[in-house]
Amino acid sequence: LSKDHQAVFDMVAGRMLEAFHQECLKEITKITIESGSVFIANGTVIRSAGWRSVFNETEDEKKDEENPALPKVKVGELLPIVNKVLLEKQTKPKPLYNEASLLKALETSGKEIEDEELRYAMKDSGLGTPATRAAIIETLLTREYITRDKRNLIPTTKGLAVYEVVKDKKIAQAELTGQWEKRLEEIRSGASVTDFKAEIADYTKTITQELLLAGAGLSAQLAEVPVTV
Repeated sequence: LSKDHQAVFDMVAGRMLEAFHQECLKEITKITIESGSVFIANGTVIRSAGWRSVFNETEDEKKDEENPALPKVKVGELLPIVNKVLLEKQTKPKPLYNEASLLKALETSGKEIEDEELRYAMKDSGLGTPATRAAIIETLLTREYITRDKRNLIPTTKGLAVYEVVKDKKIAQAELTGQWEKRLEEIRSGASVTDFKAEIADYTKTITQELLLAGAGLSAQLAEVPVTV
């Protein structure tokens, strides 16, 4: 075979081997090191390379800056300090959302969930659906929770007040969607629909009462403060 033909053959053969190879098993890991101060490293530990070993893609994992590979360590293991550097930096606020970036955030919100099972349950969903995400943003604008400033979306006083009310409640957390997606998957596998409906009904009653109580104080607060950016 010529060099080009060999490259095509290797690629096709490799993909075929990957398709029938074992799964790649990895752990989402957090290592906490104590030495006077506490240092935390987040990343992944590949337990079994599986199909990634065909093209040695484990090396790409190590280069992934957002989710770097971590060495295998044991609880209580003593580690030598190989190098140390003192850096002085200033944190920067995250950029304001525009409609495109907010749509993307809704679509990929499940990726921020720490629980691996819930994150997997949301891998193909996110918050809302492709048909409803744009409508969600328009509803926020119509109800004056946010306003447009050129390309950016800015929260209003009203929006920030509502955020303060709901931010610590389960209804405002992406994990809730993940839990429901997981339960729906269990129902597809034969779990009881009746039990899930009962849980939803109980939760709806609870959160409605909580929001009604919080809303009473919020209404009085907003009556005294003009809605401004």
